[in-house]
Amino acid sequence: MPTSSAPAVVTPPPDITFVAFARLLEARDAAWRAGDVSAALTLVAPDAPAAFRERERQLASLAAQGVPLVPMRGAVNVTRERGSVRIIEILETDAQGRTRMVRYFGNGPLDQLRLTEPPANELGEPVTTRGEHFDTRATTLDAESCATVLTYAEAALGPLVARLGEAYRLTRRPIFECVPTVQPDLPPLASAYTRGSVVSMLTTPSLVVASGPAAAWSRTAVTHELAHVLLFTRGNGPFLMAEGIPLWLTDDRRQPELDRLVQRDALWSLAHLVDGPASDVEFFAGYAQASSFMRFLAATYGDAAVISAWEGNGSLPFEEAFGRGFGVTPLAAYAAWRASLGR
Repeated sequence: MPTSSAPAVVTPPPDITFVAFARLLEARDAAWRAGDVSAALTLVAPDAPAAFRERERQLASLAAQGVPLVPMRGAVNVTRERGSVRIIEILETDAQGRTRMVRYFGNGPLDQLRLTEPPANELGEPVTTRGEHFDTRATTLDAESCATVLTYAEAALGPLVARLGEAYRLTRRPIFECVPTVQPDLPPLASAYTRGSVVSMLTTPSLVVASGPAAAWSRTAVTHELAHVLLFTRGNGPFLMAEGIPLWLTDDRRQPELDRLVQRDALWSLAHLVDGPASDVEFFAGYAQASSFMRFLAATYGDAAVISAWEGNGSLPFEEAFGRGFGVTPLAAYAAWRASLGR
């Protein structure tokens, strides 16, 4: 009687683009761990745009100064080619507790792949899409991401207005643009920024996705920037308020960084926290503390007090606006917050 055998298991060959990017990113991680800025820059394509090269230099310099930048990597979303560049989208979890889909561009032979970004002439003209309350603007590279941005922004608008108050309803149409290239003069760790009614989502460090483990951060990032748009229609204020309130509204805790600061007894002074980071080295620490302090203020004195203090900053000095909003001095509230954290 003939015997049957199980079908042979065929193992597909490895994705050669993934392998090349994996080696490239491992080399970059090694340079960051060693604090070797020169080694990190050898991994950048010689013809990469100046702004991209400068950001890579700044990131390597921050790593050399002890900022924890090396992520844990997970699933690969896609590898493909577009024009002169190869692309990988890969899941990363960073030391701030964020899980993001990060996109990398590379060019050159696979055995000598180097980091870069697409030339402007390969991106094409941005296309504007109209939603109910917002417009989006993106090239075909980011069309899917910007459609997701629009979905998140439309869903976030009602809940944000409900928390901030009816006075914060939109009176203009903000534009969300998806930008895949490095923008000069921005902090190297930024993943989005707002100027007036234009929100720019930087889709290389934080690709906006609709599903999977990175969807939560994508939604948070879009909602954070929309909060900026709404808040600046009725108030202003220093770093503590301007960034702390959107962090509070999105429950973006940055807990790992806060825990590190508490363990090292490295919490900032009140004046430092009000003013914000003095350099890019302090970027993560500033956001973690602003988030924690603002959540403490809201939990202790109420949401309405937060909004009152914010709106008062538009016409009053910070200490006076803070006192009118919360009913205590900034120093008293700061002392209570620190005591709540221990150490």
